[in-house]
Amino acid sequence: GFGWTIVVLEPVERLHGELRLNAFNLLFPGLLALIAAVWAASALAGRLAQSIRTLALRMREYAFDGEGNGHLPLPSAPAEIRDLTDAFNRMGQRLSESYETLRSALVEKNRLGDELTRTVQEREDVIAERTAALRRANSELRALSATDALTGCSNYRGFVQAMAMLWQRAGDEYQTVTAFMCDIDQFKRYNDALGHPAGDACLRRVAAALRGVMQLGEDVVARVGGEEFAVLVRGLDRAQARAVAHRLHDAVGALQMPHPDGGTVSISVGWAQVEPAEGGVPEDLVAAADAALYRAKEAGRDRVAE
Repeated sequence: GFGWTIVVLEPVERLHGELRLNAFNLLFPGLLALIAAVWAASALAGRLAQSIRTLALRMREYAFDGEGNGHLPLPSAPAEIRDLTDAFNRMGQRLSESYETLRSALVEKNRLGDELTRTVQEREDVIAERTAALRRANSELRALSATDALTGCSNYRGFVQAMAMLWQRAGDEYQTVTAFMCDIDQFKRYNDALGHPAGDACLRRVAAALRGVMQLGEDVVARVGGEEFAVLVRGLDRAQARAVAHRLHDAVGALQMPHPDGGTVSISVGWAQVEPAEGGVPEDLVAAADAALYRAKEAGRDRVAE
């Protein structure tokens, strides 16, 4: 308030010395504090980095064995990554539970698969057995449908089927087909006089005699009527066919079955031969053999005609 000016004089060297002393007194503790802070931060960073490296290494090496052993132990992990470790362990636990569920499902799937395989195999075996039985039954049915129950020879249906087969093969191989029509002479008188059981026995013996001549194979002996039989042979020439016709006739005569009208049971035979490759149809061959049979009967029976 008085307008005075006070001037303090101090040597510059003294002032600078005090300043340097004060600066040193302030700077040294600060430097020590800075060094301590850096050291603490470095130690903490090293610990954290070590934990992170350990966690990363454990994650890379992590192997889930399917027995629930997916725990990742990090006892020295700092709090900063403990949540991450816990999360990883929870994930491992869920993975373990999921794996166990999947393994159980796979075991059940394999069990059901094996059971299904066994069931399918059993069903296939049953189906195969029934299919085989059905085939056998069908085969037997076809055989029965083409077989004369009384004599065991083919019936008319079997005769027609055999004729079609022989006709085709003979045509392909340029061979002949010979048909022999055989009729038991005066069979109605035999049957009426001695009765049906005796007539049936006569038919069976005649059929057996005819079959004995042919030795079967591809040859066919069929009962095509009450007392009429047909024989089919492939690949004969005319001389051979004529010899077969006489053997058929003689085989029945050799049975020496007495006939009520006197003498023995005999047959009349008519035969015809064609070569399918030259044309014609099976019906024409049968008609020609039938015509020859009627000629044998008209000529007095107990004979062969062609």
